[in-house]
Amino acid sequence: MSLPYKAHPLYHLRRLLIIISLIGITLALISLEPYAPSDGLIMPLLLCTSALIAGADLLFYATRKAARPGEDPPWPTIPWMAADVVLAVLLLGMATAVLNTLTIVYGYRSGSFVVLSAYAALACLLNS
Repeated sequence: MSLPYKAHPLYHLRRLLIIISLIGITLALISLEPYAPSDGLIMPLLLCTSALIAGADLLFYATRKAARPGEDPPWPTIPWMAADVVLAVLLLGMATAVLNTLTIVYGYRSGSFVVLSAYAALACLLNS
């Protein structure tokens, strides 16, 4: 028996958010420099958290819908809304910090580090 994921009110948006998060995680991990401080791991962790929250929301809604197919589960719930707001603020702050750092180091470094980091920050902006 398959779960009715498509019954979620924001199914397409949540699915797009998961895809963008996975792309952003990949770009952020590729853009890490081997001798740089480990601060660069914060962005992939936030994007991973974003994808996990979106996936968990889809899963919990679908399982509740499958348990009672005749009625719609209550949505949005307060914990999901609070998690979305907190994560949006964190992702927006991360994107701002990364873009600010890239404007400072752009004259000193160029190439794939700057470009990939900028696109990973764009993933943070799109997820916020």
